[in-house]
Amino acid sequence: VLVIGVVIRILLLPSFKFSADSVEIEAGKTFDAETYITKVKNIDINEINISQNVDVKKTGEYKVTYSYKKIKKTLTVKVVDTVAPVLTPKSDISVFTGEAVMAEMLTEVDDVTECKFELDNRGQDLSVIGEYVVTVSATDLGGNTSKCEVNITVKDPDVTPPIIKGAKNTSIT
Repeated sequence: VLVIGVVIRILLLPSFKFSADSVEIEAGKTFDAETYITKVKNIDINEINISQNVDVKKTGEYKVTYSYKKIKKTLTVKVVDTVAPVLTPKSDISVFTGEAVMAEMLTEVDDVTECKFELDNRGQDLSVIGEYVVTVSATDLGGNTSKCEVNITVKDPDVTPPIIKGAKNTSIT
């Protein structure tokens, strides 16, 4: 009877498991901590406390803690970025001679994580009036790189002040 009682007690112990000890998710995707809980036994899944700090916009490794009474388990979540940024060149880019040309001002970027930009002016002197084609590259936190070509027009700055004509003194009551 004692053995049967111990076996029944063990069978009634609450427990839960994960689908894996660690998971990998793509940056920008939704992380739902509950979906990784499997094989729940003698527990209402809503009573499992989940403590997490997963930032899906930053690559890295995060620890998610699941606890129920005295049971405490940790799931490792690795946020990865395998998708390259999408670069779209801006149109009608004009700069004045002597104005700094920054890669960030030449394109629109669509990416979940932060990007680092580089400008390849192909050895052209962008301080001289003319039309140029440059290459902009963007590298995200996952190390994925995209490039695009952008047309730039370099002009002389307009330093002539406007002339106002036809202005008359007026009284308004």
